[in-house]
This record gives sequence, C-alpha cells and structure tokens, in this order.
Amino acid sequence: MTKLEDIKTEWKNFIVLKDERALDMMLAVPIGNMLVDLDPIWLMVVAPSSGGKTTLLAPVVDIPNVHFVDDLTEKTLLSGYKVKGKTASLLQMIGSGVMCFSDFTSILSKNPVSRGEILSQLKLVYDRKVSKYTGTGGVKWEGKIGFLGCATADIYYHLESGRSMGERFIYYWLDVPTDKEITLKQAETDISAKEMTDVMKEYYKEYFEGIEAFVEKNGVPKLNITEEQKERIRQASMFCVAGKATVHTNFKSGKVDQIPQKASVGRDYKSFEALLVTLQLMHAYETGKKRRSSPRLYDRYRREVCIFLY
Repeated sequence: MTKLEDIKTEWKNFIVLKDERALDMMLAVPIGNMLVDLDPIWLMVVAPSSGGKTTLLAPVVDIPNVHFVDDLTEKTLLSGYKVKGKTASLLQMIGSGVMCFSDFTSILSKNPVSRGEILSQLKLVYDRKVSKYTGTGGVKWEGKIGFLGCATADIYYHLESGRSMGERFIYYWLDVPTDKEITLKQAETDISAKEMTDVMKEYYKEYFEGIEAFVEKNGVPKLNITEEQKERIRQASMFCVAGKATVHTNFKSGKVDQIPQKASVGRDYKSFEALLVTLQLMHAYETGKKRRSSPRLYDRYRREVCIFLY
C-alpha cells in the first residue's frame, strides 16, 4: 500500500519538498470530496510564479473523477448547448468530482463582467445546485464538486470584489524553497516536468485507491473532539470570517467609505470540519487505526487547518 511517506520520499528525488504539508492538503481534496460525505472542500494553493505549486498538483490527473480545466467562460459550467446530441456543459459531463485549475489567476484576469459571472456561478456550484433558463428551455445540475487550484498572490486582489457575497476557498500559502535550493536540486537531476508527473501520478492514484479500499472496509472515522476543541473551531471560524470581510476604500482619498460586509460563519465552520475529518481519515489509513481518533490527534490537525483557512 502506498503511504504519504512513500510519496514524499519519491518527490524528494526530483524536487526540494520544503512544504510537506502542502501535499497532505492537496491529496485531501479528492479524498474529502469523493470519500467523505460532508461539505465540499475548495482549496487554493497560493505561491509566487514558478514556486512549485503546479508541479505538486499535476499528478492528481489519474485519480478517478478529477478533471483539469484550463479556462472558463460564462457558459462553460452550464449551458443548453449540445454537440451531436450530447451536452457540452462541464458540470453535466463531470456530474460529481473535482475540478483542478493549474492557474486560476489567469481566469480571474478576465474582464470584470466575465469574472463576476464566473465567480457567481462557482458559488452556486459549491452549494451543489445550478439552474439556467434560456429561450430554448432550462438546464439543471446537482452534485458535489470539489475544487483544487493554484494561483499567485494576485488572486487576493481579483477576489476582493466578491468576498461580501461569501467566500468559498480555503487558501494555503505554499512555503517555497530558495532560488539556491532550487538550482542546486535541478543540477542533480535532468528529469523533465512531464516525466515527474508520469512517475508521481501512479503514487497519487495508488494512495487514493488505498484510502478508498480502507473506507469501503472500515468506513470514515468520526471526529472525536472535546467541547473545548469544538469551541476552538468556532472561534477560529469567526476570526477567519472577520478577516475576510470586504473593506472598501475611496479610490481618491484612500479612506474607508463603506461599512465592512462580513459573511456568516457557517460555511467556514463546515470547511473546517470537512477538512479535519479528511485529514483524520488519512491518518487512520496511514496508521491502520480503525477507531475514532483521539483529541490529541485533532489538536495536531486543528493547528494546520486554522492557519490555512484564511
């Protein structure tokens, strides 16, 4: 059975894996969305250009029901258009699964009208139901879609205008190696990016299949936490929601000219829960422990998730 340590060890033959937790988080997206019956997990990995985020993302391509998307328009996700009698809508083709974006920043760089429409539709996708009505009739989709994307820090600027409508993403800032570390490692190996992906996608797929078999046999362990720990989740969720509230300023004076708009805490709290349960499932698979995890294990993962939600 392929374990996380096997994947990380193999990666270290090719790259400087400075941020091992990023790999845990990325793999948690397909696992949590397809094997855990909780709210969708939408993870955005943020790092400078050429920071290695896409390298770690690419091998998820062979995990079942993972779909890479290079571009989006207002009509990509759901439309009444058909090709040879078959739907051309991305959501209907996927059904339920995970959408992956190697560079979501480029999609958000579109004109404000297109960007706003795409973001509005994505929020409906997160809520598991989208309906559209046109002159030729209506089209609907229902399902569960996870999101795994990469972006540069520009994403914070592009998403600012839509935050008052409710944020869906969990952000993970990738800790990247130094230029010296990168160049020294590249001097040791001449493997191409495609060759790395070809090697690592087998590891990713085997890891997912291992956890899938574990769930079929043992089920998903329930989160075992104390009342104090539950309160920590609530406090962290409220802090994150407050931190993501939109602060609008006058473009001339730079002074605040609107009351900050804060979304409700419910969605962030559910994101915490889904991610914590998924990380716990991964830990149960790694250790072979089939019972509920201990509060001590929760504390380990809570620290990670509380940091990454905003």
